[in-house]
Amino acid sequence: MIAMRSIVLACAMLAMATAPARPAEPCADIERARQSTYVPFAKLIVDDVNAIRKSTPNASFNAALQTLSGTYARSASSGDMLALRKLIGLGLFTAYAAHTAPPDTTFKLVCELARRSPEPALTLDPLTCAVVAIDGARRDDQGNRVLAKQMLDLAKARMASDPNGPAAHALFDGILPIIAACSAE
Repeated sequence: MIAMRSIVLACAMLAMATAPARPAEPCADIERARQSTYVPFAKLIVDDVNAIRKSTPNASFNAALQTLSGTYARSASSGDMLALRKLIGLGLFTAYAAHTAPPDTTFKLVCELARRSPEPALTLDPLTCAVVAIDGARRDDQGNRVLAKQMLDLAKARMASDPNGPAAHALFDGILPIIAACSAE
């Protein structure tokens, strides 16, 4: 009987050791962090979306978004920072509306924008990169949790020169505990 228990216990321990890691639990208040960082980018495209829908009323909403995406991508590839922000805003808008994590392309673009530090250097950019890094299944990746922490440091460093002044401080203070908790190991 003891030998049987030992075998069962050994099999259970082996199963636990070889089982895939459990995905990270959903972050508390991630929706508040998403709203605080994704919506400012999404607001950049509202007028463009409305203009396209008015000019082509029979086109589907998705077709209008595809048209905007192509327009923004062409301009961004020529160095237009506003177009880059709008392209990021489009990706964040669609993810926020669908209650999903942003696409990998948006993740890459927003983090590159945060690292590049275009003038003016905004606190919003690294905070958004940090939130995208821990949004959904990305949080399961240790490298993304480390990136989120690095982006917090970058955002903190930018607060002093951010032209949004107190609003940048309020954004950072509101997002800091969420990102810190969600990027904890």
